[in-house]
Amino acid sequence: MVNYKQTFLANTALHSTLPIFYQPSWLNVVCGNNWQVVASHLINGDVAAIFIFLVDVKYGIKLLRTPILTPYSGLYILPTLHTSSELQRYQDIHIQALLVQLPKCAYFEFCTFPTFQNFAAFTYLGYNNMARVTYWIDLTQTYEQLLKQVQPRKMRYINNALDYRFCTALIYLDQFLPCHKNTFTSKGNKYPYMSSFLKSFITSAVTQGWGTFYTLIDAHQKAVAFLFVVHGAGVTTQLLSCYIPGASSNQCITIITWHAILKSFQQNNHTYDFEGSDMPKIAKFFGHFGGQQKTYYNFTKTPSTLWRLKQALLPHS
Repeated sequence: MVNYKQTFLANTALHSTLPIFYQPSWLNVVCGNNWQVVASHLINGDVAAIFIFLVDVKYGIKLLRTPILTPYSGLYILPTLHTSSELQRYQDIHIQALLVQLPKCAYFEFCTFPTFQNFAAFTYLGYNNMARVTYWIDLTQTYEQLLKQVQPRKMRYINNALDYRFCTALIYLDQFLPCHKNTFTSKGNKYPYMSSFLKSFITSAVTQGWGTFYTLIDAHQKAVAFLFVVHGAGVTTQLLSCYIPGASSNQCITIITWHAILKSFQQNNHTYDFEGSDMPKIAKFFGHFGGQQKTYYNFTKTPSTLWRLKQALLPHS
């Protein structure tokens, strides 16, 4: 495998065109130095596609997995002017060029960005795929058009939010951490993050300017809800949210979510991405803000017989 990473790191013009999850600033925080990248080029030398990967090693076996907190990873094909009839062949060529550069692993897993819909390219190569859904709000609309698409009940919450204020400082981060953990453990679910890592991650994102941490403060000057988003290449992605137990959950989360959407609109971003949810109730909530459903794909492949056996015996390894 050719070591392309140093060339990629130096290509700052390319970084600004990529979703945040494919940018070095993101990768260095979630992976440290343990990430690599390969690229496929056009005839003129411009980058056509990249594949970002983190190699995890368990029991001496290499696993290519999605980094923590990263909804989209692996393959990213840069926008092209190819027509739909030419696009699949164009993508197939660059996918093949990328895959031959990847290290041999016992297990592959990655989620493509929602703009990629050519799932057949990986199906033909023996990958399993699972469709996932997120909601995207088109921020190129007028403010009036955005308002019209919000569910009336949510709009009433937004209009009655005069007693609340917003804070983007990190002074409430220590209140957010146990609150967010409680959203999982109160339902009997295992919490997937180390609080120390999450604190460091959010602090780095805000300090470097590609993340915003919102806190909703009520009339009694108490923090009642939190929301964290990241920004890159014109897209704001909502990653983490929670509310203080005892607060009016639907109202508080509605108010802070709309505030984040509005801020993204005012910053001239073109898309607000809810990043999807496996929980039907939360997914339904996202749809109440007028976003359009977007499908993205989780691809997996297990070349190793040993690892397939391991998965069968311990599926959560």
